[in-house]
Amino acid sequence: MKYSLNHKKFGKIDKESSYWAGFIAADGNIKQPKYGQKVLTITLAKKDRIQLEKFRKFLETEKPIYENKDSFSFSVSSNQICNDLERLYNITPRKT
Repeated sequence: MKYSLNHKKFGKIDKESSYWAGFIAADGNIKQPKYGQKVLTITLAKKDRIQLEKFRKFLETEKPIYENKDSFSFSVSSNQICNDLERLYNITPRKT
């Protein structure tokens, strides 16, 4: 199933996008596959699910949050979001 997503949420620096960019810098991961779109993933402890729900709301999507054994994860495929995060916030694939 294809979910709507606001791909422009990180296209300009503002208070809300800066907050979420910092959150991604701390707890997120961008993967760049050989083919297809870049993927932004955030995985958090089960007690922090509310943060993933807030992030999902920020992106204006109903894409599901997945439950793992000890955590929850949320991923979106979007070259535009990942490129904006790199261009404006220096968040890149394979960050250390």
